[in-house]
Amino acid sequence: MALKLIVLVLLAYSWFLSHVEVEGVREISKEEDLELEKQLKLLNKPAVKTIKDFYKQRAFDHPLLQNYTFNPKMIPSIIKAMTQENTSNTETVEDMGITEGSCPDGTSAVARTKSNTGLKFNGASMSTSLYNPYVEPFQYSASQMKIKNGDDTIQVGWMVSCTLYSDSLTRMFIYFNAGNSHCYNDRCPGFVRLHTNPPIPLDYAFRETSRRGGPIKYTSFQIHRGTYVEWGGEVFGLPSQRSAPMGGGHRPILDTNYDCFCAKLQFQKNDEKSFPDPKGEIETFIDNSRYYGVDDGGFKADDFRRLIFFGGIGEAT
Repeated sequence: MALKLIVLVLLAYSWFLSHVEVEGVREISKEEDLELEKQLKLLNKPAVKTIKDFYKQRAFDHPLLQNYTFNPKMIPSIIKAMTQENTSNTETVEDMGITEGSCPDGTSAVARTKSNTGLKFNGASMSTSLYNPYVEPFQYSASQMKIKNGDDTIQVGWMVSCTLYSDSLTRMFIYFNAGNSHCYNDRCPGFVRLHTNPPIPLDYAFRETSRRGGPIKYTSFQIHRGTYVEWGGEVFGLPSQRSAPMGGGHRPILDTNYDCFCAKLQFQKNDEKSFPDPKGEIETFIDNSRYYGVDDGGFKADDFRRLIFFGGIGEAT
């Protein structure tokens, strides 16, 4: 079946807070608890989902955007280049792209660009298999791509979080650390959705997810501009909870039919016009090897190309 393509283009203004990775889970402060409550209230507000309501987006409440004019059909040229590079006959669920490059503190199992390269990227992309790991309230489990530009970061991928969404579905998400606050999806001031085709909400629930042993479902994401890229899994929970499953809920065995994976790992350097497969610029990282694993699958001469596997059962009951 021909690949189905959905392109989502967003603008994000540079008022981000730096991200700090931690080992395992951490206590939530009173201020963070109040911030979470604030964001949960925001998530209960109806989302604007149509081009017809373009100028009703919350972003236009931001003082810097009140007199600004956008064309809802604008598509950066870099999006066009990436969609041309990634066409194939492989069946996927949806493909999405965002522009201008966060990540809550949690436990990560990822591949990332080496920090000492000094490279700057015009963009990055990945395809990731879709799973539906079990999580408890106040936990989440995600497969993500993160791009960082200085201390500014954006995280995009799929997530299961019954606290944020009041269900256990696998949903597309974008997360920002922004100024003194943080927010999900298009609930950040200064965050404008320019183009969707067809129109979709940012908290879109994927109708089908993978089953271990097959069939495997996956989707693709794109982010633009940054100096650091990261692909892989992340889980989060309260200290009083057992850690959540990551990916497909099993340690990787280097098999795309059984493992959660990120494939087609690509980034475009400032001096390049295409999206070559990364070579020596990537390393793996994990901050809780007791319950989770990550393995570099190397380069495959097929639709998956540059590939990593990750996952884990978490702290079993």
